[in-house]
Amino acid sequence: MNEKKRERRLLKYLVWFVVAVLVVIYFQQGLSVMASLLKICSPLILGCVLAFALNIVLKMLEKIYFPRSGKAIVIRSRRLVCTLLSIILIAGILALVIVLVVPEFLRALTLIANEIPVYFESLKNWLLKYSDQFPIIADTLEGLNIDWNSTLKEFVLYALSGVGSIFNSTITFISTLGSGIVNVVIGVIFAVFILLQKEKLQDQLQRVMRLVLKETRVDKINGVFSVANRTFAHFVSGQCLEAVILGGLCILGMLIFGFPYAPMIGAVIGITALIPMVGAFIGAGIGAFMILTVDPMKALFFIIFIIVLQQIESNLIYPKVVGASVGLPGIWVLAAIILGGGIGGILGMMVAVPVAATLYKLLQAKVRRDVPVPKAEET
Repeated sequence: MNEKKRERRLLKYLVWFVVAVLVVIYFQQGLSVMASLLKICSPLILGCVLAFALNIVLKMLEKIYFPRSGKAIVIRSRRLVCTLLSIILIAGILALVIVLVVPEFLRALTLIANEIPVYFESLKNWLLKYSDQFPIIADTLEGLNIDWNSTLKEFVLYALSGVGSIFNSTITFISTLGSGIVNVVIGVIFAVFILLQKEKLQDQLQRVMRLVLKETRVDKINGVFSVANRTFAHFVSGQCLEAVILGGLCILGMLIFGFPYAPMIGAVIGITALIPMVGAFIGAGIGAFMILTVDPMKALFFIIFIIVLQQIESNLIYPKVVGASVGLPGIWVLAAIILGGGIGGILGMMVAVPVAATLYKLLQAKVRRDVPVPKAEET
C-alpha cells in the first residue's frame, strides 16, 4: 500500500516537472496564445467587470425599489428595472462630466493656441526684468525674436507632408474605435444577462463544482470567492467614497482660494481619482491647463494646492478610507499600490489593493485557525 502511494506521489511530481519544463520551453508561444485568447474574450471579460461594478449599484437600488411590496408585477420587474436604472445612473454621471468638461477643455486649448505668442513675450519681458545680473542672458533674450506667422506656416507644411501617414493612421484609428465600441456594446449586453440571471448562474456553477470536486474543496473555493467578492465590492465603494471626498475638498479649496472652474475641475479630479494615488494628478493636469487660459499665476498656485492636497489624500485619506473599507492596514495599501503600479501600470494599481486585501484576509484565516474562512454568499 505504501509502495503504491509512493509511486503515485512520484508520478505526480514527474507530471508537474514535465509541465514546468514545457512551460519554460514554450513560454513565448504560450504568451502569444494567451494574448490571442484574451483579445477574443475581451468583450466577455469586460461584461464580467461591468456586471460586478453594476451589481454594487443594483443591490442598493433593489433595497429601495418598493421593498415591502408583495405585488407580482413589482417582484418580477424589480431586477430588470434596477439593472436598467444602474446603467442609466452610471452612464448619466459619465455623460454629465463629459458634457461639462470637454467643451471647456477644447475652449482652453483654442485660447492657449491663440495666446502662445503673448505668453512668450510676457515671459521674455519678465525674464529681462530680473536678468540685470546676467548680461549674457539679457543679450540672448533681446536678440530672440520669433516670427509666429512663419512658424505656423512651417508647422502646417510639416503636417501636410505627413498627410499620407496621417490618413493611414486615421483609418487604423477609426477601425480600432469601431472595434472598441462593438466590444463595449457586447460587454454591456453580456453584463445585463449576467445580472438578470445571476442567481441561476450561481446555482449552475455550484452544481458543476459539486459534480467534479469534493464537498470540502467546494466549500474552500466558495470561501475564497466570498472573501474576494466582498473585498472587491468594498474596494469599489471605498474608492468611490474617496473620490467624492477628494473632489469635494478640491472644490472647497478652489472656492476659498478663488480659482476659476471650481465645480468642473473638482468633478474631473473626483472622476480621475478612481485611479488610485496618481489619478488626481491626471485631473490636476487638465485643471491647470484650463486655469492657464485665465491666469498663468493662478495655474501655478493651483498646482501647488493640488500637490499639498494630494499628499494629504495619499497619506491620510486614502489609506484610512479605502484601507478600512477592505480591511487592509494603511501600510499594506501603499505597498500594494506601489507594487501593482510597477507590475501592471494603472490597471495594476486599480486591482492591487483588493487583491492584496483578499490575500491578507485568507492568510489571516489560515494563520488564525479559530477564524474560519467565510462561506459563499449571494452575489
